[in-house]
Amino acid sequence: MKIKVFDLIPGYVLSEDVMGKTAHPIMPKGTLLTRRMINVLKEFDIEEVSVGQFQNAGQGCGAEEKQMNPVMEKLPSGFQELYNAAVNSYKKNFQSWQAGSKVNVGEVRDYFIPLFQYIEKDPSNIRLIHRYSTKEEYMYHHAVSVGLLSGAIAQKLNLEKGACYQAALAGCLADAGMAKVPQHLLKKTDPLTETEFEEIKSHPVYGLQMVQHTSLLKSETKLAILQHHERLDRSGYPFRENPGRIPILSRIVAVSDVYHAIVCDHIYKKKKIPFQAIEELLEDHFGEFDISVVNALIRLVAHLSIGTKVILSNNEVAEVIYTKPSAPIKPLVKILSSDEMVDLETRRDLFIKEMIK
Repeated sequence: MKIKVFDLIPGYVLSEDVMGKTAHPIMPKGTLLTRRMINVLKEFDIEEVSVGQFQNAGQGCGAEEKQMNPVMEKLPSGFQELYNAAVNSYKKNFQSWQAGSKVNVGEVRDYFIPLFQYIEKDPSNIRLIHRYSTKEEYMYHHAVSVGLLSGAIAQKLNLEKGACYQAALAGCLADAGMAKVPQHLLKKTDPLTETEFEEIKSHPVYGLQMVQHTSLLKSETKLAILQHHERLDRSGYPFRENPGRIPILSRIVAVSDVYHAIVCDHIYKKKKIPFQAIEELLEDHFGEFDISVVNALIRLVAHLSIGTKVILSNNEVAEVIYTKPSAPIKPLVKILSSDEMVDLETRRDLFIKEMIK
């Protein structure tokens, strides 16, 4: 029978090969699915698979899973359910801010921090959040995702727990000021005029005004909301701030904001894959961002270690043989179908599309 991947629970056995964009199956017929293998299917954007009998999957199956009817019951996805709930809550908040309501940071904290705690426990979830975003409701997904990315980067930089929570809240509330921008500009698909873009560029100031009196955000958190479009080369806005006056939380939210914007579809821009987004941050935006923050992001969403299997842009499966600090997403790889060794730093026509594990 066919079953949606998001409805799978450990214990199903594949009745057909699962094919991706390669010449070989991602998973062969007869594979007993575990949580880890289900996550691999999700990472490959496989929507449904053919399964046969249901067995005890052993590792990773709790007692309650073993007792479930695999056809009638669904295993709660936990993180994704909380994520969707947070997006819906943020949407309601944003619409109320558009109507003139004040920002209730306590309310935002109550639905957002439990979600971020999933990331604290398992940062690997951060690699998939861009896939949940939709073009129509990008703004709401963007707020929640930038918050999660900001908190996770802060954690990767070994900031203390309170600072990680403040970074997460700063990311989530960074675009709150968009609620004060004329609504027709938020939905416009044609290029913005210079006057319209100047109005959009006011949203960090609006955002600061909306949260400046709350005691639940620290001063550096409020500053991050104001400064998330500032750049270290002084090319940003609203003030083209001196880099010495841009603290770490502001630098974190800036990177999170741009990365998520690149990997998601907009009404006016097509998304890129995470590895392309990292390359854009490193090359097209060179000098704009704190490299330590970008490297922390790389460790979260594109960390490559020796032995990692990847899919290249030509749809060949390869294995990472050697990684270079100077080119973290362009390692030396071996193409498995031919045993050819390829240095992706010198082969500009090839890049990594996806990690298999």
